[in-house]
Amino acid sequence: MEIEARRAREPGFSTPVLARPLDLVTLNETPLRGPEGAPLTSARRSADGALEPYAERRAIEDGPGKIANRPWLSCATGSNCS
Repeated sequence: MEIEARRAREPGFSTPVLARPLDLVTLNETPLRGPEGAPLTSARRSADGALEPYAERRAIEDGPGKIANRPWLSCATGSNCS
């Protein structure tokens, strides 16, 4: 499968590809309960080793760790690319 992408954001290419964060822990086998009781299947490992919910995608995209050189994908009509 080929996916069309651009090196810079442009009209029609508004979904960034983000690398997997180094502190992301996958918990599929043993999910935790989040602050509101929802199961967490992934979490962030903090400096003290504790697990906490990961930030929402928008916060990651707009946060201080923004990556300038990332590919941008096209969002096909009718797809959920948010």
